[in-house]
Amino acid sequence: MKTILRISNALLLLGILLLAYHLGSPAARGRVELGDNPANEFIRGDANDDGVVNLSDPIRILSMLFQGGGNLYCEDSADANDDGEINLTDPILILRTLFDGNIGGISAPYPYRGFDPTSDDMHCKDFEG
Repeated sequence: MKTILRISNALLLLGILLLAYHLGSPAARGRVELGDNPANEFIRGDANDDGVVNLSDPIRILSMLFQGGGNLYCEDSADANDDGEINLTDPILILRTLFDGNIGGISAPYPYRGFDPTSDDMHCKDFEG
């Protein structure tokens, strides 16, 4: 009976690992990849990494800037104008985009998830499992 239980647990674990691998999880593969990896994709302006750009994102940036609101998961996503710095202009640009419909204001990748087209010192964090 213990052998059957061990085999079923091993098969369940194998199935979970295969599913995670096919969903693109670098942690499931045991390594962090750089470059064109879905884990490096982000939406510019989505500072709280919830998958949408909304009012909570400029609030998150302002909290980080003025209240010591902790580190961001993806610095690039908070750099709305892609100038290589997170400063007061970023939440203002996000607010202008949200309220004025200034779609051309937030730099790529926006409004869809993608890769950073520019080179800078900001990155999204990858975690090894």
